[in-house]
Amino acid sequence: MLSRPLIYTALTRAQQHLSIVHASGAALARAVREVDVRPRRTRLAALLADLGDLTG
Repeated sequence: MLSRPLIYTALTRAQQHLSIVHASGAALARAVREVDVRPRRTRLAALLADLGDLTG
């Protein structure tokens, strides 16, 4: 399923690699227009805390 973050990732990586975005116009437009409201789950805070423990 297309989503705004997925399209953003594809386009920003296209600067480094050849990428082809293949989608019908309406599906692509809908994916860019709609913002996903689910919170992102990452380990960034834990990784930064671990890094702080190593340097501090």
